[in-house]
Amino acid sequence: MRSVIPCIDANDAIALVQGELDGVLAMQVHAHVEQCTCCRELVGVLAKMPTVRRAPTIDTAVATLPFAHGAPDDDVDAGALIAERYEIRSVLGSGAMGVVYEAHDRRLDRIVALKRVRGMRSPAAHERLVSEARTMAQLSHPSIVTVFDAGIANGAAYIAMELVDGETLRAYLATPRSWRELVAIFGQTARALGAAHTAGIVHGDFKPDNVLVDRAGRARVGDFGLARAVANADDDRGAAGTPAYMAPELLAGARANAASDQFALCVSLYEALHGARPFAGRTVDELRVQHARGVVVTVRPAALRRVLERGLAAEPDARFGSLDALADALAAIPKRRAVVVGVGASLLGVAASTVIAVAVTRAGITTEPAVDPCIAAADAELAESWNADRAAAIERAFAGVDVAYARPVGVAATKTLGDYARRWRDQHVSVCRTTQLLVGMDERMSCLYRKRRHVDALVDRLLHVDAASVAAVPDAVAALPSVEECREVSPLAERVELPTEPAAAARYRRLSDELDTIEVARDFAEFDAGLARLTRLLPEVDVLGVRALRARYRYVHGELLEHLGKLDEAAAVLEASLADAEASRDRRTKLRALLRLYVVAITHRDRAAIDRWSRLAEAAVDGSGDPPAERAYLLTAQGMQAYQIDDYPTAGAKFEQALAIVRREPDGDGELGLLLNLGDVAYMQERDADAKRYWSAALARAQSQYGELHPMVGKLLVNTALSEHQIGDLAASIAHLERALAIYRATVGERHFLVGNALRRLAESEVDLPDDQADAAKIDDHFRTAAEILDAAYGKPHPDTADTLLRHAMYAARRGEHARALALYQRSLAMRAAIGGADDPALFKAVHGVGAELIELGRPREAIGELRRALALHGKSAAATIQAGAFIERDLADALAMIGRRGEAKALRQQALAHLRAAKGDFSTEIAALERATAR
Repeated sequence: MRSVIPCIDANDAIALVQGELDGVLAMQVHAHVEQCTCCRELVGVLAKMPTVRRAPTIDTAVATLPFAHGAPDDDVDAGALIAERYEIRSVLGSGAMGVVYEAHDRRLDRIVALKRVRGMRSPAAHERLVSEARTMAQLSHPSIVTVFDAGIANGAAYIAMELVDGETLRAYLATPRSWRELVAIFGQTARALGAAHTAGIVHGDFKPDNVLVDRAGRARVGDFGLARAVANADDDRGAAGTPAYMAPELLAGARANAASDQFALCVSLYEALHGARPFAGRTVDELRVQHARGVVVTVRPAALRRVLERGLAAEPDARFGSLDALADALAAIPKRRAVVVGVGASLLGVAASTVIAVAVTRAGITTEPAVDPCIAAADAELAESWNADRAAAIERAFAGVDVAYARPVGVAATKTLGDYARRWRDQHVSVCRTTQLLVGMDERMSCLYRKRRHVDALVDRLLHVDAASVAAVPDAVAALPSVEECREVSPLAERVELPTEPAAAARYRRLSDELDTIEVARDFAEFDAGLARLTRLLPEVDVLGVRALRARYRYVHGELLEHLGKLDEAAAVLEASLADAEASRDRRTKLRALLRLYVVAITHRDRAAIDRWSRLAEAAVDGSGDPPAERAYLLTAQGMQAYQIDDYPTAGAKFEQALAIVRREPDGDGELGLLLNLGDVAYMQERDADAKRYWSAALARAQSQYGELHPMVGKLLVNTALSEHQIGDLAASIAHLERALAIYRATVGERHFLVGNALRRLAESEVDLPDDQADAAKIDDHFRTAAEILDAAYGKPHPDTADTLLRHAMYAARRGEHARALALYQRSLAMRAAIGGADDPALFKAVHGVGAELIELGRPREAIGELRRALALHGKSAAATIQAGAFIERDLADALAMIGRRGEAKALRQQALAHLRAAKGDFSTEIAALERATAR
């Protein structure tokens, strides 16, 4: 056989039967045949065909073939007599080393199981096997198949054993069993192996196929030492047995011993509990790698998990001192005090999937939960990270935070985690059911393990929430990594090389887990703390030398630097992450690094870098099978790039495409941000109705994600009010602003800048109310209070404060309060100049206001200088409009006319008329007034 593939073809099967495979490949094929029904049937048929020459070792390769009828060994027929004592009656099945018959022991008049052992090529082999069997005959234990006799007859060794009325342990496990039933059965087998070890006998090939369960439900271990005896009879290699159950030391060539039997028993117990073996390697080399990585045991209770973790230790010395000690540990697992009929159903937000079955025992009728092994494994692993106790602890933690919105945020976080847990569980069950015997399970389960570890880290952080961090909780919970991407992990993808030495593997696992904690700190916007922790661990990561891990660390490092505004450093670190990911064949980190480099380039406005990374990022997404999360991220970045250069149609189209993807994915994150972006695009395009539609949808999403009282909901209420103001729905705008103010005052206090900005927006909406509805004193109070709050909150000149003063001045001017308006314009102007300098083009509005009020106060000569300055600044401003320039020209013309310079005034008025006629909007009143003034 040239390679191990999902199924073997007829030629490969014949090569196996004819003994044309070397020892390692034979073991690999055996491992596959043991798992694959189709291949077992193919090999079984070929083994019985007289035209196919069967190899002496074929019995090892077809050890698990379920021959219910028909003898694969045609030279022994019913009625034949073996050793002049055992009369063959029928074939019971094909055992690990030969054929098992039902036979009549004429000497003692009893029915026995007679195994004729083949696969040995020398008399010494037979003698060693007989010696092993006779030693077993001296051992009496209720959970060991009794050996009556052994010898050599008709050229083959035979063993006469007790005939057990029952089924193999593997067949027994095909029916769902409670974990207590499994612990009881494996406790019996552990006692049996312990007794054999005390007598100096090692099994060497323990697996569920070599254990029988009788009608009374008692385990009976058989085939002690047979595989080892056959293997050792013709050469001095100690390792024999089934690779999937063999301890690491056996795969390295060591002899079987009590510690390796213990390992094989724990592999079998893990398989019974999880529905799959702990080490999923297809070849001996892959098994060695899996052993070195270690295994994550997820069963409950914790006492059972600890037993398995110790019994499956890669180092023999780390296992239990004996099988009796292991059996004692199993027996010491606490007894159940009450029948449990659900597995955290209310917590997960789904109906309990546990099925109650009725088990009839000799003691009477009892109920036990009979669970699909894949469901049981998923529930057990999930319970380590998310369970009722942890959910209740989170609710208690939030209840203790003295912030108005803490409790609803905690409730929302718990619900989101419950929904996420349900999706994680469903994905785990799906992976287990579809891939447990195929290539790719290990990669997918590793992916799911990483997602669960992120939940662990997030829950740990939520349990220590405080007033300073509670606002960030919804964003951190929304950032939970998608479980759907684990479904997309390709079993044919290149595998990331991981450490195989046990100590290095343990360090790798610890450092990988630490990274989840750092990522949670990032999601809480605790960038400095996350960076400090990551920096402390980087030397360990570098010393370990696993480039895949270093790629992940550098990626998160780059993210943190970007969030802190250190864009050049971020780009350098992300490029290093990209190189490590490429070298270690970590495709996911490579893709993430390329996308992040693109975003950093956009933020940096580095045109060359944008062109480079945009092409590479798009090519990487295309070449990775178009993963939805990464495609949505790419589209969002392309939208950001277009928005940055005022290409609003392209930006809107990209954001819409990203939103459609996010909404299709159950774990999709980013819907809120995309709705906000689309609202911004519509607003900048003066599509105010569309802006309101997007921002209203964002508001509804935020209320679901953050709860009703979170400051983010207040911000979205303000945005929605802004769009409503623009379309003239003043009542709705004012209602939303008042609600936002109530949220802010309850959550961040009366003097917060958010309160100041909301008051300013409220006053602006109230200004546009009809005169009979507007309360001038109230509007003045809102403007004045807003400016005071903002000035105190910022503690220095700020554009928000300057703009509030400007809007208040405009309102005072409209009411004819010109002295007051002039003072407010001058305050706004001074503050703007302190921020951007005396030549800042953004000053033109305040300078224009000062000039206009000087005219109203009868000071035209002073006004002319201010208005000329306003016109010059307007010409440099990116925010300038045609109509704004026309109004400055109009006011300057009025000031010139007031001092007798009528020619200049007329020319300016004609210029202003031309500009107003070209401007967008209805300026008919202003145009008519200018025409009259020009005609005078």
